[in-house]
Amino acid sequence: CVGCVWVFLPPNTTSLIQPLDMGIIKNLKTHYRGLLITYILNAIEDNLVISSAYAIDISFKINILQVIQFVADS
Repeated sequence: CVGCVWVFLPPNTTSLIQPLDMGIIKNLKTHYRGLLITYILNAIEDNLVISSAYAIDISFKINILQVIQFVADS
């Protein structure tokens, strides 16, 4: 970029300057995790996975389309 001036913020100042972003991101993560847990519990209840499967194993079977849907719903 010709003539551009780059300004860098000091470390750890984003939360002070943009507190709204922190709330939005926190809410997104909370809702996403809730949907993920619900998906895992439904998979266990519907016997879609073996009973000895761990939640982490089930979450690895989620495809990108499901993740996008979870984020959109969040």
